[in-house]
Amino acid sequence: MEADSHLCRLRCPACDWQTICDSVDVLGRVQVAGMLKRETDPEWGYLFELFSSVAKRLSCESCSHQGLVCEEVDADDEGDWPEARKCEVCKQVIPAERLEVFPKALRCAVCQESNAPGADDEVEYCGRCGAVMTMRQSASGITRYKMVCSECGRS
Repeated sequence: MEADSHLCRLRCPACDWQTICDSVDVLGRVQVAGMLKRETDPEWGYLFELFSSVAKRLSCESCSHQGLVCEEVDADDEGDWPEARKCEVCKQVIPAERLEVFPKALRCAVCQESNAPGADDEVEYCGRCGAVMTMRQSASGITRYKMVCSECGRS
């Protein structure tokens, strides 16, 4: 079963809180509820029906109302993405504004930025030419590192 091939919206009828669950999340919730223990790759229709019955027993994360509604969402329709979706890293709701710009975003802006390569590194620039400084190993016996300009070679 592909993780993003099927989506469903879990919604609270009392406060309109909602979240999006992919097929992996749905399978996990159904297994935790004890309704599906042996099957590792069930058919989506069967899994969705089980999840709908589990949703009736779940409580809302926002208002604690018991009895959530489960609705299927068409994942193939690029322009019809839901208004709310959970970040795959921090599990917080991705803002609708971000989803308008990046319709298939799976991470919130904070998690996306923190996961970018070199996100924690501070970039240093050469005082002479303004190019990015890089870390290089010195040529002497003991391994040492020094910052060197990538353009003019100044250290």
